[in-house]
Parts: sequence; structure tokens; C-alpha cells
Amino acid sequence: FVSHDLATIRGLCDRVVVMYLGRVVEDGPVDRIFATPLHPYTRALLSAIPRLHGELGIDRVELKRDLDESIESAGCSLSPRCPFAETRCFREQTLLEVSEGHSAACWKVAETTRN
Repeated sequence: FVSHDLATIRGLCDRVVVMYLGRVVEDGPVDRIFATPLHPYTRALLSAIPRLHGELGIDRVELKRDLDESIESAGCSLSPRCPFAETRCFREQTLLEVSEGHSAACWKVAETTRN
């Protein structure tokens, strides 16, 4: 099912697909994505969840400026707003399988998981 309610997703689902502007940015087991989100958009979503006690343990990601729908990217749909975007992020898409059943559409993830 489709939902914007992250608590419901975490409680009811085994798997989650995170989308941004109609493109998949992360896909994987719900526990793994909530514990170690890889795509900057997923990290921004999860770090924005209000907490009563303590932090989630995810570095806060703040997206640049409001969405400007006139900016289109052949690459990552988040690149115009991403604080980590490089030139190739605007030009090329990627969907890297980081571990079995867990994929993220981010070149930075590709770099850090190769090491």
C-alpha cells in the first residue's frame, strides 16, 4: 500500500520502497531502512521524525531550498536539493544493491560501500 505515515509503515510492513518525485530512491527491508537509511532523501525523512526520547541515531540531512519543479535532472531526482550532489548526480542515475535486498539510488552510497 502507499502511505506517508512512517510509523504505520514501520509497524505493518516487511519491505519499504521510498520514492521521490516518482522515482525509487531506496528499497529494502523496513528494519534495515529505518536502522541504516542510505539515500539522502530517506535519511532526511527519517531524521525529521519527532522524537519524545533521544535521537534515532541518524545524522540529520537538511535538503537545500524548496523544490523548484522547473529544474529537471536526467540523473537523481533529488540532485537539485541534495547537499551531497556532484556533477554526475545531475547527469546519471544509479540503483546500487548495497546488500541482499537493499538498494539505494545514490552515487555516494556506491563510493562508500566499495571501500
